[in-house]
Amino acid sequence: MFYIKREVVRLSVAFLLFAITLGSSATEADVQWLDSAIGARVGNGGPPGASAVIVRSDGTMTLKAWGKTGLDNAKAINAENTVFRIGSITKTFTAIAVLQLVEEKKIALDDDVNLHLKGVKVPYATTATTIRDLLGHRGGFDGDLSTVGKDSAEEARNASNDRLQRDIRQVRPPGQVSVYDNMAYGLLGQLVESVDGRPYAQSIEQRILKPLGMSHSQVGLPTSTESTAQAFEVGADGKPQPEPQIYLRHGWQGAGDMSSTAADMGQFLLCMLNEGRHNNGRLLSEDMFRKFSDTTNFTLAEGLPGVGLGVYALGGRKEKSYGHGGTIRGFNAVYMVMPKQKLAMFAVMNLNHPIPELTLPGLADYISNPPGRGPINPTDFMLFELPYLAEQQLQMVQSTESDVKTGIVNPTKPGSSVNKWTGHYAYMRAEDSEALLPRIAVALLIGPSHVSVNAEGLMVVDGEGPYREMQPNLFSLDSAAGPLTRTVGFSEVGGMTVMGPHTLLSNRRLAGYEIPLLTVGGLLLAPIGVLLLALMRRRVTASVWDRVDWQAVGAGIAFLAIILVELAAAPTLQRELGLGWVVSLWRFVVHLAVLGLVWSCIRAWRAPELTIRVILYALGQTVFTFWVVLAAGYWHVLGTI
Repeated sequence: MFYIKREVVRLSVAFLLFAITLGSSATEADVQWLDSAIGARVGNGGPPGASAVIVRSDGTMTLKAWGKTGLDNAKAINAENTVFRIGSITKTFTAIAVLQLVEEKKIALDDDVNLHLKGVKVPYATTATTIRDLLGHRGGFDGDLSTVGKDSAEEARNASNDRLQRDIRQVRPPGQVSVYDNMAYGLLGQLVESVDGRPYAQSIEQRILKPLGMSHSQVGLPTSTESTAQAFEVGADGKPQPEPQIYLRHGWQGAGDMSSTAADMGQFLLCMLNEGRHNNGRLLSEDMFRKFSDTTNFTLAEGLPGVGLGVYALGGRKEKSYGHGGTIRGFNAVYMVMPKQKLAMFAVMNLNHPIPELTLPGLADYISNPPGRGPINPTDFMLFELPYLAEQQLQMVQSTESDVKTGIVNPTKPGSSVNKWTGHYAYMRAEDSEALLPRIAVALLIGPSHVSVNAEGLMVVDGEGPYREMQPNLFSLDSAAGPLTRTVGFSEVGGMTVMGPHTLLSNRRLAGYEIPLLTVGGLLLAPIGVLLLALMRRRVTASVWDRVDWQAVGAGIAFLAIILVELAAAPTLQRELGLGWVVSLWRFVVHLAVLGLVWSCIRAWRAPELTIRVILYALGQTVFTFWVVLAAGYWHVLGTI
């Protein structure tokens, strides 16, 4: 599910165009590539509009725009002043502001973030959550974004610190594995505001936007919509459907609330190519910029794409390119800095592939009206395909034949460590939620990846292979052509076995019992089994012994009912309404229900006469009760009040 989807025909066209234009100027070549890679996808059921820029370290800047801000009679996109939402690219700006505070000696990377946060605190964990952990996506926070966005800018701006505090929930100890973490960057935005003593938006404007001359960029959106691209999502018919603009609540802005233009982002990219230097000075010192852009800071395995302090590796693993993608309702964007080629790129389009809201009504609506299949999946294209496409075309132009080869050297013998990593792996970011509903939905709807060994002792991942071990714990797909070999790495982190094609796309190995039938079934099917047996006791045991086990019936109904209430209402009551005591009350009752089931099971073995049929009945109740207890423990239903 996490591998890059290649469009062979479009790649071939892009390469052919560049081969034709080798003798042309860099600008002409850039224009043709942008038109073929991005412009060709605009309209005709694809995004209504898009904008892009390619920047070279000498200051050459190629701006392009395609399509319109909306449908019908909307204005044409202008690369200089049409404003698009850039989503999580905001994280890079947040990180730079944090690193500036580090250089100003106001904070330190290894400080406990609670030393500096005002208005909210990270709950106590086994170890402190450091600023470095947050920058490297190692905070271990709940990733539920269901209630983060608001349609009203005023409502988002006026959200309280108490509301933010209810969102801060860690699902694993900090400092272990890097899993893409929006909450971490929301907290970093709150940190900037706390230390700077002014709103986050003002800090970003004064620290970054004004020095770089990014006059059309801001946190949030302009009050005037005249030069703002409209938001669109892929509808049930596969075509763009208009959606209201979204604003992130106060305390979450640092994770993805910015807007910009292609021309403004060109100024930012020029600064990145010049290692933090700009016309008016530097954003970061040379040493701090190296730390910021070094994507070997946090990796699963040596050689696997990793994370810097506000950016992550993009493209082939040999190229040391870095950048960030951004997705928000109605928009997808990406920027990529390629230091070896002395070139950078930014692109944005006003179309997004929607994801389901992780509530019962939201999931039901998504399942009944899923997005259709359009000409492209805008999210996959912008965040995964485009960076690789950009890197490949540059290598076709600038690299020698030997450079274009895979670079695979000295593969290890088959089976050297393959068997150690076999198993099923679940995508950790999808699992990162404290609420029960999202975790169960993920278990039911998103299948795990499967790592196995073929007859030759070579690795196979999701049916593709063979993968050969290039170096310890790093495997590359044998049949992948060119420099963009598909690579996966493995590691053991915090008691977990973890794999991924990228450090931020970590997947944990599942235990043998972690299959939906056992885990989800224990919450939903096992109580029904208890009920049926209890209601049919006389018929099953062929005796008049109590006829119906009403205690088991009551406990089973109470357990099942409270689980359904937990799925439907817990996040809303806890986070939105601040009524955590109500949730605690029903969780106390579910503990009593589990005790009732266990006691009913014990009573079944204490029947007046243990005939074969009575023993079989007691065994059935024992199996179903054990199943309930196992699932309740697995989903943290037990021990959470």
